[in-house]
Amino acid sequence: GADPKWRVLPRFWWPRESAMAQRQGARIPVEGWETDGAITLTPGNVADHDLIGRAIVADCARFQVEQIGVDPFNVHQLVQDLLDADVPVVTVPQKMSTLSPAAKQLERWVMAADIDHGLHPVLRWQAACAVVREDDQENIMPAKRRSTGKIDGIAALVTAIAVANVEPAQQPYYANSPMIFL
Repeated sequence: GADPKWRVLPRFWWPRESAMAQRQGARIPVEGWETDGAITLTPGNVADHDLIGRAIVADCARFQVEQIGVDPFNVHQLVQDLLDADVPVVTVPQKMSTLSPAAKQLERWVMAADIDHGLHPVLRWQAACAVVREDDQENIMPAKRRSTGKIDGIAALVTAIAVANVEPAQQPYYANSPMIFL
């Protein structure tokens, strides 16, 4: 039969200066990750959106990409560049109401071992930095456990699931009920 697991191919970029500063007190093996190809350290201390955009365009040429979900915060030029390159970009606001169905789906997959990320070390580290934030309506989304941790990969995974719309379809509450129209 068909393999029910979702396969994740994580890509990570981190400005070298920021990575080196953060690893000092946190024992983060950034250089080992770079050597192993698990992360790309970019020059300087700010995200290199040009390099990231080129890598995304290259991945779109290599893989059958249907849509790419992005957090609309602070990436306007990158999104425009991707759209100009005919990359199918969808912005996904990072709000509890937007992310909760996807976060719950990820939680189900993790509990059932139905997701495979190849034991990616950066994604595993970020999962250890993440906690589940819940509101009064039982909506959930990932949040940082501590201010020094990073959860970008976990947030991106939830965003990707939201874009893939893999949440089981829910019928309206009245779908299986007899109805009387007045």
